[in-house]
Amino acid sequence: MKNNSWFSHDSNAKDDEKMMFLIEELGLEGYGIYWVLVEKLREEKGYKCSLKMIPILARRYNTTTAKMEAVIHRYDLFQIEEQCFFFSNSLKDRMQIMDNKKENMKALANKRWNKNKELPKPTHTDTQSDTQSLRKANAMRTHTDRHTDTHTDTQCIIKEKKRKESIAHFDNASVFSFAEFWEAYEKKKDRYKAEKIYNKLSEQDRQVIKDTIALYIQSTPEIKFRKFPCTYLNNRSWEDEIVNYDSKPEQEVLKRTVRTLND
Repeated sequence: MKNNSWFSHDSNAKDDEKMMFLIEELGLEGYGIYWVLVEKLREEKGYKCSLKMIPILARRYNTTTAKMEAVIHRYDLFQIEEQCFFFSNSLKDRMQIMDNKKENMKALANKRWNKNKELPKPTHTDTQSDTQSLRKANAMRTHTDRHTDTHTDTQCIIKEKKRKESIAHFDNASVFSFAEFWEAYEKKKDRYKAEKIYNKLSEQDRQVIKDTIALYIQSTPEIKFRKFPCTYLNNRSWEDEIVNYDSKPEQEVLKRTVRTLND
């Protein structure tokens, strides 16, 4: 839709007395015909249209010439000029207000334009000075931004390096590192979560896990029946009695070992 085809109209136009007679006799089709004609007038020069256009408009908008002529002639909604043109006083009045506003805005714009033309033009020296100042400001800003970005990147790299070194040192220093536990346990599930849990364990707990993990794995030869690593660690399953293990003497040794390490 073209913005320059806009025009104002009342939101309660349907309640106007003339419009109510129109709707009473021609229904909402007549109401629609009225607005088709008004929109057509809005697009025409001088906001008036030739009466010869009525049959063409009727065919184009799927109505009859008789209905369009009735809307134009019978309800005092349009005016006829020299039996050649029809127009709407209401539309012309509204458009006159809009046209006046446009003229006023145009006059103000021209006034500003002329005022700006009267301002003294900057000399070559002033322009050169402004250009040099702008270049210096941009150069300083670029240097500052580059320094800030480099400093930030360096800090991130150092932090990441320290984090990895800390993890590596902790893992290497441990009596039983998470990597060793993960490799021995064999059931690979939720490594990230399991590692977080494992890193919170004491060295004493890790020692017990190291001493008992082989027996637990032997007691659950089918991996699908083995606990998930996170479950094993969260429930401190290394402290549980290992059942269904064939060698009772070894089981008793295991129990004594667990009790000794926990005491």
